[in-house]
Amino acid sequence: MHFYLRTLGLSLFLWATQAAVANGESNFFTADGICYKTVGTSVHVSDLRSEGRKYSGDIVIPGTVVYDGTTYNVTTILDSAFMDCTGLTSITLPDGLDKINYHSFKGCTALTDVIVPSTVMTINPEAFYGCTDLTSVILSKSLTVLGRNAFGGCTNLERVVFPQKIPPFMLQITKSFDDANYQSATLYVPLDCSANYSSNQYWNFQNIVEMGNIVDGEPYTQQFEVTTSVRYTRLFKNTNWQSLYVPFAIPVDSLTAHGLKVAAMNDTHQYDNNQDGVADSTKMEFFTLVSGSTQPNYPYLIKASVADSVVLSLPDVLIQAAAQNSIECSSITQRFTFVGTYDGVSGDEMFAHTYYAMAGGGLKRPASSAVSLKPQRWYMSIENKDGTPVVDYLAPSIRFSIDGMDEEVPVSAIEDCRATSSADGAYYTLDGSRAAARSLRPGLSVHQGKIILIRQ
Repeated sequence: MHFYLRTLGLSLFLWATQAAVANGESNFFTADGICYKTVGTSVHVSDLRSEGRKYSGDIVIPGTVVYDGTTYNVTTILDSAFMDCTGLTSITLPDGLDKINYHSFKGCTALTDVIVPSTVMTINPEAFYGCTDLTSVILSKSLTVLGRNAFGGCTNLERVVFPQKIPPFMLQITKSFDDANYQSATLYVPLDCSANYSSNQYWNFQNIVEMGNIVDGEPYTQQFEVTTSVRYTRLFKNTNWQSLYVPFAIPVDSLTAHGLKVAAMNDTHQYDNNQDGVADSTKMEFFTLVSGSTQPNYPYLIKASVADSVVLSLPDVLIQAAAQNSIECSSITQRFTFVGTYDGVSGDEMFAHTYYAMAGGGLKRPASSAVSLKPQRWYMSIENKDGTPVVDYLAPSIRFSIDGMDEEVPVSAIEDCRATSSADGAYYTLDGSRAAARSLRPGLSVHQGKIILIRQ
């Protein structure tokens, strides 16, 4: 009788196991070199040890994967899935992931940076323990659990980015980093939130920096892939039109509320100057923006009513690197590319790379001795359609105008980029433009630091 019950129990166990496999609840499969386990309607990333190998190189985990004709969402990194994969150099985790389990990346000594998707809510204990080359971690804005020693043994950790305004309760009672990290690493948090972290013993990093705080004239280097609000302090030395560079569309109301006038670049217009039926010049136009304007083009021009400092609070945006943001427009024969700068551009660099600045209502290429172009400004490169750079020191056919505002001060968008006298053999006009001797017009010019008169 006992034997019969044991046999029946074994049969029931085998039947249940086979049914689970048949229903796809415990199936393991490999796709594009990544091992998965199906669990209901989702899949979890597993290890490759059963196949006698480990993950290495640069791994990209997709958000969905197809198996046996069914599409599954990737939701979890299983326990020890990548543990001791010392050849793993980078990992890209997908949006939709919600959990990183115990020891998932423990001992991945070649891993240097991790971006945790915004959907991840749980990182279990020792998930990244002993990742000795790890220097940068960007945590999820949805994170509610960060297990003990999740980043323990990460001896070279330099920065931790956490976009939540206050650490959730479960993150306030768990020691997830080494004591040494609190001394050597920098914690980046949203604006006006540093006190929420410094008051807790497990987030009391000695270096806490609030993200998105931009000050006029100072380089902005916090180019993180996180969504955060931005506070920009702009110093207006005068009431002329000035360029404004931020790598996202600005709600006009947030600027006009401070008494600023705002203009954005319109489409490039071509003109038939000699009326021969063929367009032969281009005029770049800016149009004024009014309250309620949505997602206007940029680059922007802004104008203050009085010379003063203005603090602009901008909504949640994705802070991006300047190199990722450029705007192109074309004339008949040339291509113009606006490029914004976070960190400033020296006059030598602008001259060497044939960069132009908006000044005096036109485009000018500065002399190599010009003062630097400040951060948060736009500059421009000009090249012919065949790809060769334009090296004219003045581009007279390109002008900027503000629709309906002709009575105001002409556009002087980048005031800090101006040509200065030089001891070389070049000639300069009185507005600071460098010119070849053969192209000089009658009048006063500057040559080798002296004002000279060019006669007819």
